[in-house]
Formats: sequence, structure tokens, C-alpha cells
Amino acid sequence: MSYFANPDNLKARAAAAQAAAIAELRKDAPCRTAACEQARASTGIMGWITGAAFSGANSSSPTGIFGLLFYTALAIFVVFLTLMFVHFTMYPIFSFSPNDAGFIPVPTASDQQLDFKNGPATYDLSANFTGLPACSYTLGADVYLSGNFMTSEVPRVILYRSNAPVTTASTVDGLVSTYPDTNFIVWLDPLKNDLYMSVITTGDGGSTRTIETTDPIENVPVRKTFRLSVVFTPQFVELYINGKLEKSMAIVGQLTTIPEESYIYPTIRPILSNVLVGNVSMWPRILTAREIRANEGAAKKTDVFFFKTVSPH
Repeated sequence: MSYFANPDNLKARAAAAQAAAIAELRKDAPCRTAACEQARASTGIMGWITGAAFSGANSSSPTGIFGLLFYTALAIFVVFLTLMFVHFTMYPIFSFSPNDAGFIPVPTASDQQLDFKNGPATYDLSANFTGLPACSYTLGADVYLSGNFMTSEVPRVILYRSNAPVTTASTVDGLVSTYPDTNFIVWLDPLKNDLYMSVITTGDGGSTRTIETTDPIENVPVRKTFRLSVVFTPQFVELYINGKLEKSMAIVGQLTTIPEESYIYPTIRPILSNVLVGNVSMWPRILTAREIRANEGAAKKTDVFFFKTVSPH
């Protein structure tokens, strides 16, 4: 049998031709064999690269394995950069916090604290928040008004800060004296469903306590849960209803000093059957408008939460 007719010799020649073609592909050298040209034409540049990598891997070459890993990592990095560009310039992709609008969640530490999540708050219990600053924070709460008419001059206080619960009824003019240890009060008109926020400031060297009050948010929802968000800073306050900015106010004076041990209280005893508050949240920073809009959805799931206690009339 001749050399060329020997099957073993034919296999050896075919293997040698294939190895030479692969070597030319990996060197980016001009093709000198038909096998090289055929492989390059059929696979294209990506097939050239991956084929070279896999061939190296199949031949136990560390260069081939590292090449595959390198191009895979490069592709992932390019995709990541593209998504980040889209996220910050066009449309939110990533969700870095529970209130973000992105659809790809990114695990991060949340600074939101939540209390009264199992039922409406009672008048004598404060929200269990830690690290509450004197100001420059954001509050959120689900609020339900029963719609029961009250013939009273008592402002329906929704949220306030104090070192002890306030149980004494007050008139609007008496808020400063009735709440001596607070620097803010969120309240409803005694007769109308208009919502206000008042801050307590000082003048004349700190000897005079003055109340500064926002314009009213008229006709807040009745017998339907709404989400109230409060941004409280030394310079201004903002009030949001269901994620929409309704009122803001620049603070003229200097906020009054409050006790170091003071807490957030929802509602007071004289109005407990008329106003219910739950799912009270605190962030020890100023939330952006976008974060507040994202947080607006919390109220939509809590009508039953309040209806267990108060049935609509």
C-alpha cells in the first residue's frame, strides 16, 4: 500500500492541515490554505475569535481559555455600560432602593424605617424610630378620614413631635402652647378637610415662640386612604399627597430647639375615631421628588388595613 493510500497517513495529513488553519486564524495571518479560508468565511470575526478560543481550550491551551474569559467579560462590561447610560439619561433600568422605578433590583441597604404597619396607630404610642435628627428628614404616612362630622374647634393633628404624648385638646390659636416640645405639627382644619403644616420658630434671641403655617391643601380625600409625605428642613417644608407636591413653604425664622429625646406621634386622643394613621415611615434625609412619587403606591394597598377598624358610612 502506498504512503498516500494508507488511512493512518491520510488522517495525519488532515489533522495537520486543520492545525495549520487554526494557527493562521489565531495569528491573524493571511490564509495560505483552503481550510483556513473556508473557516474564516463561514464563521466571521466572532466565530474566528471564539473558534480560536475553543480550539485552544480543546487543545488544553491556557491562552484559549483566558481568551474566552476575556471576551466574555468584555461583552458583559459593554452591556453594563450601555445599561448605565440608558438608566441615567433615558429611562430607569436599575432599582437601587425600594422606591426606585427601575425593573432590575440592585441589593442595597435601605435607610427607611417603618412603624404601625400592622394596624392604625394609637394616640399614646410614638413611632419606633432610631437616629431621628432634629430636622432634615422625610416622613410618610397612610391617612384615612372617616368623614364623621365634628362640631369642634379642635384641630385634627395627624403628626407631631414631642417627648411625651399630647392628650389635651387645643384650638388652632393654642397649638404653640399645647405642644411646647415640638418644632412641627401636621393637622387638619377642625371643620373642613383642609390640611396644614405648622413649624415652630423662635425670635428675639429665642425667647418668643412663633408659628409659621403653610397655605391649606384643600379637600384632601375622605373615606379613601391617601399617602401623605412630609419633607422637613430648616429652610423649607414640602407636603405631598399621593406623590404629588401640593404645598411648600419657606421658613422665615429659626426652628425652635426640641428635647434631645423626642419622638414622632400620630393623632391625638380627641380625634382618634375621625382620623386614622398607619404605615408611618421615616428617612433620616431629604427624599427626592422621584423617590416620593415612587413611594406613593404604598397607600393603594391599605384601604382594608383601615376598614378593619372604621367602616365607611
